[in-house]
Amino acid sequence: VLIVLLPLGILIALINIIVVKSNVFRIKADTVEHTFKFISRKTKEFSLDKVTAVIISEDFVDKWCGTFSVRFWSIGSGEAMTFSHIKKEPRLKERILAKKGIFAQTLNYNLESRFSIIDLIKAHVYLAALSTSLVAAISAILPYGWVSLPVSGLVLLGMVIYLTLYYKNSRMEFYQDYIHFRRGLFRMEDYYVFYDDIKDITTVKYPLSSKGSISFDVAGEIIYQTKDGAITVSNSFVMNYVKDMRVLSSLIDKIVHARLSGQEIKSLEQNS
Repeated sequence: VLIVLLPLGILIALINIIVVKSNVFRIKADTVEHTFKFISRKTKEFSLDKVTAVIISEDFVDKWCGTFSVRFWSIGSGEAMTFSHIKKEPRLKERILAKKGIFAQTLNYNLESRFSIIDLIKAHVYLAALSTSLVAAISAILPYGWVSLPVSGLVLLGMVIYLTLYYKNSRMEFYQDYIHFRRGLFRMEDYYVFYDDIKDITTVKYPLSSKGSISFDVAGEIIYQTKDGAITVSNSFVMNYVKDMRVLSSLIDKIVHARLSGQEIKSLEQNS
């Protein structure tokens, strides 16, 4: 597409070919390795013992090309390692997860996001109030300000349609030893994290709602270099628009730390 649209596209295509040919990904007995070799050689290697999460992603380009990507979070590395757009092969995803010790287990508990426009407003009630006031002021004060009303309506409609489809795919599954979290729309991501690698759990209940969000802080950090110095960000993932937060606030903590069985979880949930 770039070659057809832009003369510069030929150069971009050549650069992409070099990047693809220069990247080599290896999974060894005890480590994962990424090597970039073009003029100079750069190798990054993570010990599987220090890997705290495996994230498998697939976007619409991957679907066309029959590929997927794998991202590894690790303790002490300061950065993630990504196996970019590797070719799909039979049971390759399962084999990669198995290297970290993640195997098929019986499902103990699952959660799904329940999104609606009312929940969107409740989750961002102050921003919603401010945006509504701003649009009302613009439509009343400025010439042709009324145009902001239908434009805002279209933007809100597009946002609601996208988020409805996005959160339709958002779910979390709790197994005996690990969590599997899935999210996305045009880019689907699957997170696999052992309970032992979860440092902290934060739950937030939305105002005037029984729904909320659950955030999992995972061992390891990402260090970003800026002009003002290094910024350290903890590895984490968040599930939004989860119902019954008053019950889940304590239930999730027990699932992760007490390793409850499916029957124990069901009994505890019924008595909460």
